[in-house]
Amino acid sequence: MDPVSPLAYVSVGGGDQIVAVRLPLGSAAPSVAWRTPVSGKPGAQVLGSDGKRLYVALRGDHAIAWFDLTPGGRLDLGGTMDAGMNPVHLALSLDGRRLTWCSYGEDQVGSCILADGEPAGPARRWPTGRHPHAVVWAPSGGLLYVPCLGEDRIRSYRFDDDREDLTAADADVDLPPGTGPRHLRFDPSGSWACCVGELGNRLDLLGSDAQGRLTLLGGEATVPLLARLRSNKPAEVRWGDPSTVYVSNRGHDSIAVFRVVHGSDEGPSLRRVGCIPTEPGPRSFDVDPGGPLLVVAGQASGRIAFHPMNANGGAGAPSTVEVGPGPSWITIAEAPLEAPVSGPA
Repeated sequence: MDPVSPLAYVSVGGGDQIVAVRLPLGSAAPSVAWRTPVSGKPGAQVLGSDGKRLYVALRGDHAIAWFDLTPGGRLDLGGTMDAGMNPVHLALSLDGRRLTWCSYGEDQVGSCILADGEPAGPARRWPTGRHPHAVVWAPSGGLLYVPCLGEDRIRSYRFDDDREDLTAADADVDLPPGTGPRHLRFDPSGSWACCVGELGNRLDLLGSDAQGRLTLLGGEATVPLLARLRSNKPAEVRWGDPSTVYVSNRGHDSIAVFRVVHGSDEGPSLRRVGCIPTEPGPRSFDVDPGGPLLVVAGQASGRIAFHPMNANGGAGAPSTVEVGPGPSWITIAEAPLEAPVSGPA
């Protein structure tokens, strides 16, 4: 049997389901492969380190579910756990032994230990800064970063595994007033990170040392000057490669494309090289490096858009597929192969 194409798993909160969408390949248009009913308004996702398990925040139920990716890409519910809060973002530690999450409205971080990919004990909770919007593990040094939108600061923590406790790490990063940091992503090498500011319409570039400590290098607006006069709230940030960064703009309804520019006496900097029009309300998106494709969820349209990218940061004509009301998160994963059907001997 031919290999199964990568699938985009989409949390459709307005329809209480996770929709698996086949990516466009060659002349084949994108299409819905599977729909998995899920109660509790599914939201944020994180893929297990082996690519075979998907963790999903159930925001309406204050819970987290986990699913196994079965042959052909169907989702098989493994179980659910009480998160103790409304989880807006999920992250796995680099060794895959700890699942973490945060609650924007309750100003808390939660965590649990995993054994064979499943919770091995009750969830723990700790207070954090005002309006945490993401939990992000540094590629080295064991630091957990939490962008706090309500205080223009990226807070830093470490886990004490012996005491099962979370402690401040003295590696916080203060951002310009009015930034409103939302999401943070490290580049594939772990040398750089970018933080998107929801309130300030900006993307900040940060350097990362061998211990995972961050240093602010500077920022750039996510939309052109005239667009800043209208309401716009950038949401997600993704790296395409070590020199290309993408940011979704809700309001401007675009994906901004940035280059990391080296060679200046003042060090690396960001340069916005374009904005790609996309679906209304692009809250979440992912990058398929095999395309390369930008896969964008239009939260206001109920559609997923697939933008083929070129080397100059531009995009070809997108293809789209309807998934349902309020798609809010996308994860691209390689679906396991289905076993071939045996014929008569």
